[in-house]
Amino acid sequence: MALLCRDGRCPEWIDISVEAVGEGVTVFRLTCCGRYTADPGRMHYTRHGLGPFGVKSPVLPRGFREGERFSLKAV
Repeated sequence: MALLCRDGRCPEWIDISVEAVGEGVTVFRLTCCGRYTADPGRMHYTRHGLGPFGVKSPVLPRGFREGERFSLKAV
């Protein structure tokens, strides 16, 4: 959290997605807004009970079809 917070404020939104997986480890990608706030009402996902955090899908491979499995980058 120390990397995300500035003077008691955090980004208005922080999108989280899985970047890679490995034996016993998962790497997450955080994409953050450049606007910082201490007001929970300005945090984009507060209405969903997640504060600034939004959980997103991993990047889908070219040619992806709904319902088909795909591999993630290995660590």
